[in-house]
Amino acid sequence: MRIHLSPEQHTGPARATEKSCSIMFLQLLLLLLIPTCTEGMSVGVKFVAAFLENTAYYHPSPVYLSIWTMALHDGTDVTVTTSGSTPYTATAQLNSGQTQVFNITSELELDKSPTASKVVTITGTQNISVEILSSRNNSIQTAVLMPTAQLAQEYHLPPIPEIQRTTVPSIDVTNLVTERSQFRLILVNDDQNNNITLDGKSVNLSPGEVKQLWVDDTMKGKVVSGQAPFLALFGHPCAIQVNCTCGLLFTPLMPSRGVSATFMVPAAFSADVQLLRASSGDRETMSLVTVSDPGPVLLQRPGLLVNLIPVEEFGACFAVHTVADAQNWAVVMAPSNSTAVLHVNADLVSPAPSWSSVGGTSYSWAKIPLDAGGTHVVWSETALIAVWFIGEKTPGTMFGNPAVVLSKTPDFRGCVLVPEQVQVLEEQGSWQESVAACRGQDLDLISLNDPRLQQNIYQKIQEQNQNQNLNLTEMWMGLRKSSYSGAWYWISLDDLQHTDWAYGSPGNDDPEHCARISLVDPQRFAWTHQNCCSQARPVCYRPPKLLTLPTPGAAAAAVKWVGQ
Repeated sequence: MRIHLSPEQHTGPARATEKSCSIMFLQLLLLLLIPTCTEGMSVGVKFVAAFLENTAYYHPSPVYLSIWTMALHDGTDVTVTTSGSTPYTATAQLNSGQTQVFNITSELELDKSPTASKVVTITGTQNISVEILSSRNNSIQTAVLMPTAQLAQEYHLPPIPEIQRTTVPSIDVTNLVTERSQFRLILVNDDQNNNITLDGKSVNLSPGEVKQLWVDDTMKGKVVSGQAPFLALFGHPCAIQVNCTCGLLFTPLMPSRGVSATFMVPAAFSADVQLLRASSGDRETMSLVTVSDPGPVLLQRPGLLVNLIPVEEFGACFAVHTVADAQNWAVVMAPSNSTAVLHVNADLVSPAPSWSSVGGTSYSWAKIPLDAGGTHVVWSETALIAVWFIGEKTPGTMFGNPAVVLSKTPDFRGCVLVPEQVQVLEEQGSWQESVAACRGQDLDLISLNDPRLQQNIYQKIQEQNQNQNLNLTEMWMGLRKSSYSGAWYWISLDDLQHTDWAYGSPGNDDPEHCARISLVDPQRFAWTHQNCCSQARPVCYRPPKLLTLPTPGAAAAAVKWVGQ
C-alpha cells in the first residue's frame, strides 16, 4: 500500500532535506526553523499490545479490555487486528484529535499459560497514539504503548516492589495463591521470529506470540535481550492494595538511555511510595524528590505502578484519556516560572491550580481534576512539562500512566504537530517581489497579527542577528495599505487587531504603503512604513500545524468491538 502525504502532513527527514537543498540553491541567508516532526515518542503508525491477567478478588465479575486510539492528522485509517488461529479485525477512520475506543474480546486476556498467541496489533496510516485499559470491577489499570519503531532489544528488570502480603514476607510467596504469586515479565513479540534471553536462559517467540516469565528479586537489574525489538510488560495480576483487597498492577518497561537522566518525584503520589531503579536494581523510599539514573525509574504505591518521566524527555502537549465512574486528574510537573500558562483543551486551567514546589529544585507540580470518560489535551504555551494521568475508583488506591506525549514544541496557539517555519531571504527586493519570493518557497510574507507571535518572531530573528552578525535592520512583512480603500491589511487576510508603528500611525495621505519590521531599536520590534518599491529582505513564514483540540461535551465515536 502506498500512502501519499500532503506537504503539511509530511514531517519526516525527506522533506527537511528537500527544503534544505532548495535553501542552499537560492542562497538563503537565514533559516530559523525547519519544519520537522515535533511529535513525541508516544506516537507512531504501528503498536503491539497484550493484556495481563486481571484476576482481582471480584470473580466472577467480567473483565473489560479496551484500546484507545487518537489520530493526530485528518483522514487517518486505524486498524486493530488480533493474532491466533481465529484473528479478529476492526477499523475506523479518524480526523485530527479524534479518539476511537476498541473493546477487545475477553478471550485476549492472558491466563497462567507461559505462551499464548494473544497479541493485538494496532496500525494507522498516519501517526496515532495508543493506550490500553483492563478493568474488572474496581481493579483498573491503564498504560501508554510505545510504537514498534521505539521498542528496544534490551530492557533492565526493576526490583520487585515490596508489597505486604504479596511479596513480603518473601518466604510466603507462592504461585499457588494468586495474590501471593510472583511478579510477571510479559514479552510481546511483533511480526518476526525472535529469540529472547534472560539470565542465560532463552525462549523462542513466533510472530504474534506472548511469553510470560515469573520473576523474583534475584533478577533485579538484569538485562532481558532479544534478537529483534519487543514489548516488555511488568506486573502482577492481583497485588494487595488496601483493606486486604488486591488488583491488577502493570506497566510497560522503558529502554535504558545509556546516559544519566534526572527524574523528579511529585508528592501527588503521596504515601507508601517506592522508587524502583531498573538499571541498578535499587529500591528506595519517597524521601527523595529527585533521582539521577541512566535507566528507567518506576514508582509504586497501592494500586499504581508507573514510569517516572525524566526532565530530558519533558514535552509540551499531552493526551489524557479519563475513565468513566472514577475520579480523574492530570498531575503536571512544570518549571516554577511557567505554571501560569497551562491549558486543558482550548481553555486556560480554571480555577488556577495550586502549585507546590519540588523541594530544592526550580520545578513545581499541580493536580488538576478532569471530567470522567473523555479525552483531554493538556498543553503548555512556553515551557516543557511532564504530565501523568491518575485515576481513583476506591479510596486509597490509584491507577494511571504517564500521559501520551503528542508534541515537544511549546506554542501559545496550541498543540504543535509541525512547528512554524521562519526564513529571512538573502536577496533584497521590492514588497511585491518579496511576496513572490516567499511564495516560491511555499511560504508567505509574514503577518504579525498577534502580539505574542510578534514577540516570538522578534526573539528568534534578534538572536540570529546578534549571534551571526547579520546586521539586519529592516525587513518586509505582509502588511500594506489598500490603494482602493486606504485601509491597512494583512495579506494573510487576518484581522488587523493591533499595530506597533515606530513613529505613530501613518496618515491617509502618506505615500508609503508597505510595512517593514525594524530592528533599529534592540528593545523593540517596531514597524515602519516605506515605499513599496524600495529594497529590503523579506521575512517568510509558514504557521505551525496544530492538533484539533477536543471539544468538551462533543459526542464520542461509537465503540467498536474486536472479536464480538
